[in-house]
Amino acid sequence: MILNVYKPKGISSFQCVSEVRRRTKAKKAGHAGTLDPNAEGVLPVMLDKSTRVNEFFLDFDKGYECEILFGKETDTCDIWGEVVREEEYSHITDEALLEVIKSFLGHQKQIPPVYSAIKVDGVPMYKLARKGKAVEPKARDIEIYSIDILAFERNIARIHVNCSKGTYIRSLCRDIGVALNSAACMYSLIRTHYGMFDYKDAVRLENINENYMEYAHPVDLVLKHFPSVKINDKQKVDYLNGRSVLINGIFEEEGIRVYHKGELLALARNEKTKDGNTVLKPWKYFGE
Repeated sequence: MILNVYKPKGISSFQCVSEVRRRTKAKKAGHAGTLDPNAEGVLPVMLDKSTRVNEFFLDFDKGYECEILFGKETDTCDIWGEVVREEEYSHITDEALLEVIKSFLGHQKQIPPVYSAIKVDGVPMYKLARKGKAVEPKARDIEIYSIDILAFERNIARIHVNCSKGTYIRSLCRDIGVALNSAACMYSLIRTHYGMFDYKDAVRLENINENYMEYAHPVDLVLKHFPSVKINDKQKVDYLNGRSVLINGIFEEEGIRVYHKGELLALARNEKTKDGNTVLKPWKYFGE
């Protein structure tokens, strides 16, 4: 099962997951998409066998509501870092902000913050930066689908962003400041959605207990982009014993959801025989 948890400010994603695990009595728990301690919002938490779908969250789009503070740039690209540059911001108008915002839509290259979990030679950049070592992040391909200005007053703008995987909102805030001939950093951050999970439906930590099923989502919700097949009792035995299971139909996707008597049994690898038939090969098992 998967819980759409609202991570509060002040704790790490790891701490949030640990608390969920303690409250639900789950044997195993994991999360998708790390949120910094000072950020809040949607944090999908997978329990027990659901942790096996973690990798499929990677390609999901995300939504964020953030505040941008103009006039200051920091080494972490948010207000919790050391100020490295200060610039005037009084020239920034509603019209200028709107025009610059538009320029950040679509496919682009983005340079991540130095203080990020991206690894260089196996070591997270933030660890290298804390040791005073020079780090030059490489630009990454991202896409921003939409940016809406929710409010703008004095030196703080509040925006909502829909974006692809790999997008750093801290970097976006920094770059918007530069584009406006000023400086900027992220002032606050809320993740409003992650794939199919929305913050309006997220459960608060204090409401989670052993009776968590009322908040739980089935694991196949994350696997809907894979085709599905139904197998009979004999095919189930063959599959569980590692034998190839031949099925009817032509499938192009890498994986196939396998159901037995209405329950998700597994996500199988889709392999082709020489004559073009589909064979189910063991991949991820969700049965009892």
